[in-house]
Amino acid sequence: MIEKLYRIKGTEPFLRKYQSLLNPIEIEKFQKFKERLKINPYIGDPLRVKFVREFKTETGKRLYFLIYEEINIVLFVALSNKKKQKATINRIFEKLEEFKEYVYKIYKS
Repeated sequence: MIEKLYRIKGTEPFLRKYQSLLNPIEIEKFQKFKERLKINPYIGDPLRVKFVREFKTETGKRLYFLIYEEINIVLFVALSNKKKQKATINRIFEKLEEFKEYVYKIYKS
């Protein structure tokens, strides 16, 4: 049985921010993490529900992603530090429908 790999994507705001907010070591670890996500998107810490997760760096930064199993997409949507974690997570949950519309419009094919 051949497993289908997940495509790793990011929203425009996430893609603009993450490279400027992570140091080179964090970027390298994030790249390795993304490679692992292609095979198993359910790594990282779950947040309230199975398909909303976070990746933590050693310096306390958090990168948040959503899993869309039905179209094999992992979508990175936000980045925060520990101090802004709760507000960021709340904002992600408020925008779940918006993220779903975005990912299906752009990536479903």
